[in-house]
Amino acid sequence: RRVVLLKPGDASPYHYLGDALRARAMRLDDEAQLEEALGLLRRAIELQPDYSKALNNLGGALQWQGRHDEAIELFRRAVQSDPDYFEAHYNLGYTLSVRGRHDEALDHYRAALELRPDDARVKASLAAALEALGRDDEAKSPQGPDRPAVSR
Repeated sequence: RRVVLLKPGDASPYHYLGDALRARAMRLDDEAQLEEALGLLRRAIELQPDYSKALNNLGGALQWQGRHDEAIELFRRAVQSDPDYFEAHYNLGYTLSVRGRHDEALDHYRAALELRPDDARVKASLAAALEALGRDDEAKSPQGPDRPAVSR
């Protein structure tokens, strides 16, 4: 907290303190601490609107609160700010899937998979989205979700 006071114009201390409080508040289910964390993360974004990690972490907190549409917007901004940000792509895909927007989620699961091709969580989420769209053959392909089976 002292660093925030010493560097009031720097977004990083607000982000790091906000993220630490966010993680603790979510673990303890402490709504008051989560609100404090949200304020700190918002302040980091005010100071640096393209701060992808702060955008992603604020989105994660809002998603956890069930505020999916707000979270989606923040995850989109994080991805726009940093197109190679794995967590933001995954979080955006996941939250879109939660809202039943599986077609849109596929693009972000694919982007996440490009960044981390062996990530089992992304593969499972991509397969679930494909199944939700009735594309079971793609989801169950031996080459993995979203890769067509090899014809012989």
